[in-house]
Amino acid sequence: MTKVRLIERLNRHADERSERRVRDEERVRESVLGHIGQLLNTRRGNVPIDPDFGMPAMAQRGGDAAGQDQEVVNRAIRELLAAYEPRITDVEVVSRGFSGRQLGMDIEIKGSVAYPTRPLPVRLRGTLLAEGRFVF
Repeated sequence: MTKVRLIERLNRHADERSERRVRDEERVRESVLGHIGQLLNTRRGNVPIDPDFGMPAMAQRGGDAAGQDQEVVNRAIRELLAAYEPRITDVEVVSRGFSGRQLGMDIEIKGSVAYPTRPLPVRLRGTLLAEGRFVF
């Protein structure tokens, strides 16, 4: 049996802990982002146990009302996340205008997730389609 020096064993253990921490951080991020996707793609009123869960139906009016629609959507997302995804804080929702690729509004959601070692930044970009579904 080959003997491993103490410092080598300690370094290996530290590397394993670091890798495990990174995997755990990614798992937390994926969980939060997955839940946000679920929240945004559930229509309010479709969950019998909680009729307020999900995004409210929003009709885009176009024209002069487009800027107002963006703020209404941004506010609805912020309120939804505050109520149903408490792991994310410092939420910032920004509408990037109407999508040229698809009929919809480009949206970016940023925030951070509390984690024992440090806050984890999260960022999600997607498009709110005219039908009310988000694609990321």
